[in-house]
Amino acid sequence: HRGVLFLDEALEFRSDALDALRQPLEAGAVTIARVDGALSLPARFGLLLAFNPCPCGWLGTRSRECRCDDSVARRYAARLSGPMRDRLDLWVKADPPHGIWDGSEPSAVVAGRVAEAWRAQRARQGALNGELRPAGLERRLGLGPSVVSLLARRGERFRLSPRRIHRTMLVARTIADLEGADAISPTHVDEALHYRPEVAA
Repeated sequence: HRGVLFLDEALEFRSDALDALRQPLEAGAVTIARVDGALSLPARFGLLLAFNPCPCGWLGTRSRECRCDDSVARRYAARLSGPMRDRLDLWVKADPPHGIWDGSEPSAVVAGRVAEAWRAQRARQGALNGELRPAGLERRLGLGPSVVSLLARRGERFRLSPRRIHRTMLVARTIADLEGADAISPTHVDEALHYRPEVAA
């Protein structure tokens, strides 16, 4: 509870084990059922998954040629179900490193920006963005009518589920908070959509 669950090589886990995380992610609690009763425990956590795009790990890269058949790669990717993907806020592809790049920000600078965003969220709504429920979200997050309309149009264009639209709103609000912006702009919405999970194969 209040920690991070990191699953490395996540697609090597059984599909039913991954899908079992859906309920805790949604409810912020895990229920253990036994013959003599059930016990519910708080389990609000950050989920971090890392996995290769295919069994050999080279699909879509320029470094080496993928050795997997298309059907094998599709079955491998499908181990992460559509409903589970819908519960992931950010989907980021990591390219193989090429040499040393020293243009990144120092960790202390990034940590300071994150801490300031957390303070802004708690001051605005008494909770972090990721903990907010859909009811009254537009008002609580400060979404103007034009941004709400944009989200609706993007939802139709990309065939987004209501849950994905909700998660996109929260990510857009967080992007705005990290920039120190009071209002969510169309740019924040489009950046949030850029990180949306890929459709299951």
